[in-house]
This record gives sequence, structure tokens and C-alpha cells, in this order.
Amino acid sequence: MSVILQSLDKQEFTVSMEVAQQSMLLKDMIAAREDAESPIVLKFVLGSVLAKVIEYCEHHQNDPLDENNALARSYDISSWDYQFLKADNVMLALMTNASKILRIERLRDLCAVVIGNLVCGKTDEEISTLFNMRINLPDELRELVDNGKTWTDFRVQDQPSLE
Repeated sequence: MSVILQSLDKQEFTVSMEVAQQSMLLKDMIAAREDAESPIVLKFVLGSVLAKVIEYCEHHQNDPLDENNALARSYDISSWDYQFLKADNVMLALMTNASKILRIERLRDLCAVVIGNLVCGKTDEEISTLFNMRINLPDELRELVDNGKTWTDFRVQDQPSLE
């Protein structure tokens, strides 16, 4: 049995039930839907990103499950996963977001490890360049951050009472 997934940009992907059900969100949606023939519309993910997520799920569809019916966790990154996650950094960020929303824990965790390794020791400007982002901080906040301040160095100013 298979299911059709439709991306934000209306691309359709036919995947096996085993592949789709690696996503806890899709598993719940499949169980709850009344019309098994209509596509499941995923308005939060582009077709190019969904294709990569599906490729990952197809590769891992026969991985062992743990007692909670989730993929067994391993923090060792296989050579296939390493090559797969060597996508450009913007795609990596988009796959992380999609795996979080789709609730594919193993893919989300692998993306987080790779992103953590990429950003380790980098400045905010280097990180924003890595992921093609713009960070617009007010000058006062930029000065504090540039001087090595962290969120723990900030204290809440006198706040008005809620009474």
C-alpha cells in the first residue's frame, strides 16, 4: 500500500506506507484520514526538501525499531548519512525544519549534529553567512554580543507589575 504526499509547490510523491510512517505526523494523519486515495498536503515543505526527506526515509525504512516503535537511536553517523547530509547548508536547515515538523526524530537529530559541528566556534556573522541569513540586531545589542556577552549576562530590567 502507498500514500501520495503533496508539497507546498504542488509536487506529488508516491511513497510506501512504511516510508511515510517513519514520520510520526504522517502516521497520525494516515490513521485519521477518511479518504485514503487523496494526497496528504504538506503546506510547510517544498518539493525539493520533501524529496530529500523521502530519500532519507527510503534508505532507513528497514532500520530496526526500538521498544517505543521509534527508530533505534545511534549517534554514530554512517557513511551514507554523512554523504547525504553534505547537502548545501540552506538545504540542511530546511531538512532540519521539515524533520522537526514531520516528527522524524532520527533525521532531525542527525541534522542537529551536523549543524552543531558547522557552527561550533563561529561568530554570528559567519553563521548567518553559512545559512544565507541576515541578522539585524540593534547597535546596542550588537555591541554587547561583539564584546562576548551571552544571554546569561543580561538581566531583566524592572518590569511593570501585572497587578
